[in-house]
Amino acid sequence: MAAAVCHGGVSVKTNRAALNLDDVCDGSWSDFSFQISGYDDQAFSFGFSGTAPLNQGMTYGFRLSKPQTGPLYADIPNGRFTAGTTNLSWTMGHTNVPPPGTYYGELLSIDAANTNITRSLAQGTISVTWSLYLIDDDYFAAIS
Repeated sequence: MAAAVCHGGVSVKTNRAALNLDDVCDGSWSDFSFQISGYDDQAFSFGFSGTAPLNQGMTYGFRLSKPQTGPLYADIPNGRFTAGTTNLSWTMGHTNVPPPGTYYGELLSIDAANTNITRSLAQGTISVTWSLYLIDDDYFAAIS
């Protein structure tokens, strides 16, 4: 099989989920399931439909933990999100991707006008696979 030639720059891997807000967070942790390489920069994009669209003035957070009860391996703060009325996205550099394993992820919205009103927007899993580029100092001489 011949390899395809790609011209241009390498893009960040984008993980996408299309969700209906009426059907998320049922306790099954199955709203999304992403498989990512442990050395890739990542982008996450969530599209929403349903009776509770995203509103102006909301803030957001995303957390990864293993197991569900912790510890936390990633905590993405509000300033990292790009939000529209039906979509939400953010990026994660490869240096922030946790070690290989399966993690629980949860996306939360917070009403900025009243911080007592929160809503979980999605719960799912992210599996991080091993990358040979995670080996940074345990090698023999490079072959030239």
